Amino acid sequence: MQQPLIFGIAGHNFLTLRNEKNTIVTELHGLATDAKTKKWKYIGTQSTDRLLVWEFKDSNEYLTQKNFSGIILSQGNKEEIVHTWGKALICREKINEQGLLYPPYGVNVRGDTENSNSVAYTLMLCMGLDTEHLGLITPGWGKNLLDAR
Repeated sequence: MQQPLIFGIAGHNFLTLRNEKNTIVTELHGLATDAKTKKWKYIGTQSTDRLLVWEFKDSNEYLTQKNFSGIILSQGNKEEIVHTWGKALICREKINEQGLLYPPYGVNVRGDTENSNSVAYTLMLCMGLDTEHLGLITPGWGKNLLDAR
């Protein structure tokens, strides 16, 4: 899915897992995380913020209105989908272990941008899914966070 930002011109891509009734069960978001408090933020503003993959299963967490644009990346029986999602969870840990910096305001003007869109892109690669692009402007899209550094 994509949460529209800046009047719908840019966006925050993230992954959702839905059940057979199309209800969101869990989400994976790449988010700025305060280095001191270890709490996620909607937007990183400090040069010390980290990029971490967060999983939200509770409607009191990041789960908000979900009438955003989306693309179905994979469909199948529950066993197949849980297996595919499991690949993303393994990659989540690999991404989080890297201690990546989150660029202030989500964009790096001096090099590759590594942000929420990079997380969505990388997780899709990990799951073996087509990295179909969603949105007009999505800085960080196309950046594989697990490429050799």
